Amino acid sequence: MPDPVYPLPSDARPPSLGTHSAMGTMLLHNSRADDSGCFFATQWLMIILPVVPLRRYYVRQGRITIEGSSTTTEYEIVGRSRIRAVEVIRTYLFFWVAVPAAVLGPVLASIAWDDDPSGDDAQLVGMFVAVGLLLLLLSLLFLHRTFWRPVRSARWTTAPPRRPRT
Repeated sequence: MPDPVYPLPSDARPPSLGTHSAMGTMLLHNSRADDSGCFFATQWLMIILPVVPLRRYYVRQGRITIEGSSTTTEYEIVGRSRIRAVEVIRTYLFFWVAVPAAVLGPVLASIAWDDDPSGDDAQLVGMFVAVGLLLLLLSLLFLHRTFWRPVRSARWTTAPPRRPRT
């Protein structure tokens, strides 16, 4: 089923995107590009990890500029859409559960095994497991972004009615 896309008002300013010291807002992609080259992305408030979804946009990716350790991606905001709960839950599960578990799980396990009187190098094994899990997680993320993430079609509609102010 196509997602509704609402045209931007003529007086709308583009969203403020960017992070500084791991705080700010950024777009996280929710779908692969459709035939028109556009995709859905959610603007998130970031404090190291995504904290609050702010808005969902129908966007087209533009130029990517790399200067030193800074990467800038330009986006053309084509329209707005409604935030999808399943995308928010998937983002929270990935950033707040899967990534910390892949990084901290083996480290905590190696600390727990460190008291083992057998004298084996549990911390070294834990480090290898942590690196292996992190590489597996990054590989799965690449596969998701490239092949498994859905292509969502857009259905242009009129702007939703505004609620009267009381």
